[in-house]
Amino acid sequence: MHPDKRFATIDAMRGLAAIGVMLFHVRQDVGFQVPGGYLAVDLFFCLSGFVIARAYEMRLRDGLGAREFVERRIVRLWPMLALGALLGIAIHGGHAGMLFLLPNWLSDGLLYPANPPLWSLLFEMVTYIAFALVLHQLNTLTLAVIAGASGLVLAGYSGTPMRFADLGADWVSFGAGFARVGYAFSAGVIVHRMTISRTTARLSTLGWSLALPLAGVFMLVGEADNRAALAFVLLGVPALTAAASQVEVPQRRLAAFLGDASYPLYCIHVPLLALMVGASDAAVLTACAALVIASVALDRLLDRPLRSKLDLLRKRGRAEVRPASA
Repeated sequence: MHPDKRFATIDAMRGLAAIGVMLFHVRQDVGFQVPGGYLAVDLFFCLSGFVIARAYEMRLRDGLGAREFVERRIVRLWPMLALGALLGIAIHGGHAGMLFLLPNWLSDGLLYPANPPLWSLLFEMVTYIAFALVLHQLNTLTLAVIAGASGLVLAGYSGTPMRFADLGADWVSFGAGFARVGYAFSAGVIVHRMTISRTTARLSTLGWSLALPLAGVFMLVGEADNRAALAFVLLGVPALTAAASQVEVPQRRLAAFLGDASYPLYCIHVPLLALMVGASDAAVLTACAALVIASVALDRLLDRPLRSKLDLLRKRGRAEVRPASA
């Protein structure tokens, strides 16, 4: 791994996955389709499990408090999810609870009708809490059991008329969201443990070749092709995560660009692209390209400064509490 502690290939994979999700959501408005882009969510969960375990598993075991860890993750997630929530509220009449990842209890469909992708952030946050309290202490066999049980649940859902693409995003399949994140996040932690002995990854431009199977899945797996989706999630997602962790692409600036775009793009694209319904293919694709660039700008000019300020406030708050409780 590079001295800056970023996995370049994983950064690139995150960016490409976010673009896949965006193109999935505009599939009805452009002349080509990316019907399997929804599977990027499962890849996100797995990459998150790998990265979080690599960064925090030993630190939690060595005494980092669960509250400290969760606070750090809130600081990491909140600015951009709040922006996505505000866009949903302002443009599509969403509810104020979205700012704090509270789903719309009155909806009979999606958890977050004004910005549907927020559902995965809710499950991710729940998983962070579980990781801080329990998961980081479990042995690999127990994690494999969790992943296996989650996989069986997903297999059960895949045999129903429900679309894999919707699992976890709406109230009908809410429970399936725990299975999706339970399998993929646990798999990511297991991949970390299997590769932890390797401190440096092989530098190779061939790392970009991992984009080919990802693009193939995005283009070829249909929204209702539950069996193919299940196979990719159970086998392809951990395989891609493992491969990405072991090969570092040398084009680190491009990889960082894609990685920096990924989270803001995921949070903001649906409310904004919904305004493009009925526009020409060229206009929609131009908007997509503009959103990628704007997302990098948001990361560097808004998200990072806000996170720095929030982290400073968090540290000051903890410092003020300690003397009072002494």
